Amino acid sequence: FGNAATPANKNSSRHGRITKLHFDRTGIAVEGCELAPILVETERIVGRQDDGSNMHVFYQLCHGQCEAADMLPPEHYRCLSAPTSVSPDQHAQQFAATRRAMQMLGISREEQTDVFRVLSAVLVLGNVEFRADDHTAVVTPAELKQVAELLDVDVDECSRALCTRSFSTGAKLGRRQSSSVTAYLGCEQ
Repeated sequence: FGNAATPANKNSSRHGRITKLHFDRTGIAVEGCELAPILVETERIVGRQDDGSNMHVFYQLCHGQCEAADMLPPEHYRCLSAPTSVSPDQHAQQFAATRRAMQMLGISREEQTDVFRVLSAVLVLGNVEFRADDHTAVVTPAELKQVAELLDVDVDECSRALCTRSFSTGAKLGRRQSSSVTAYLGCEQ
């Protein structure tokens, strides 16, 4: 699910875990620990990679039969690299295996659909374009509408969230129109 192809490894893990050990006051005895999952390469999700593909699950989603969204072939999404060495049929088989694994982990069909809707929205969001001037605006309304539908949010609220920044000053919460540079950097991050 969270693996991607790299030049050195066709199934390289792009995630990991940080282990935090908690010691007693003496610093000698371990009192507990925490495991925190991390995503190692967030930039792999939002941009094409010259040295490998994006996360396998995105290609599986494009080629698998998923009721969550009508997906196009990978080349229609900016954040997916050129064709991979894996055939569309293999991606479809891997998607079915991913669904079976999720089911074995106790993830219901409805929860799986929600996960795949969010992943689909991430792919489509990569195709949203913005007008570059003092006030950022979305110039690809069809993609924005598709993202909003996948996330089950109002399209105007979705646009507002993408084109403005939230800020907090003490007890006051506000929003400000983003410049094209801020909005662009926000999408790339």
